[in-house]
Amino acid sequence: MSLISDGPLTLRERKKRQTMESVLAVAREMLSEKEYDSITTKEVAARAGIGEATLFRYVVNKKNLFLLIYEEFFNDVLQACLDEDAKDTTENGTAEYYIGRITTMYTSLAGLYKRDPDSGYVYVRDSFSPEDFGQRGLEQGDRWHDLVERVIRRGQDAGVLRPSPPRLMAQNVHAIYVHEVLATHARRRDPKTIDVRLTNRLAALLEPMKLTAGQ
Repeated sequence: MSLISDGPLTLRERKKRQTMESVLAVAREMLSEKEYDSITTKEVAARAGIGEATLFRYVVNKKNLFLLIYEEFFNDVLQACLDEDAKDTTENGTAEYYIGRITTMYTSLAGLYKRDPDSGYVYVRDSFSPEDFGQRGLEQGDRWHDLVERVIRRGQDAGVLRPSPPRLMAQNVHAIYVHEVLATHARRRDPKTIDVRLTNRLAALLEPMKLTAGQ
């Protein structure tokens, strides 16, 4: 998902695009250097070589800017998982194999969240908003659900996972991730251990899906 539209551009549009690309590049760079809370829009604008007022012509506020960055990072994780799925030729894997695939995908998401817990929390929370960003977040979520559903279906086709409705199972799996992100923020849990909590909860949901001999 590109944050900047493609197609023929006028000179003015190219200039605006270059400025936006510069702002996003600076924001990514600063996010790798310091915590979200310590970054100011004034610093971002200065490093991008524009005034703060000009910055606000491109993004409405600091939160919006870093949500764009997080959206891009999320899409990178999603695309990497899609690429892995496209290369997977396993037809008759074990239950552990398919459950492991799903768990690894969510471990990747947890790793992204740990890079910037504040933006990760706001990203998950605002993915349900009626704004354009929320709609894009829902579209990303649907693509993620599709991928999880495919893995579950393959396990069912291989005869190693129970025939529960795969779409509902995919949604329930993702609901655990969403809840864990929101709960980590609300209950002030350590963001660095979210992957452990997430893995334990996924196991509690997915392990009972295994089919044993004779079932």
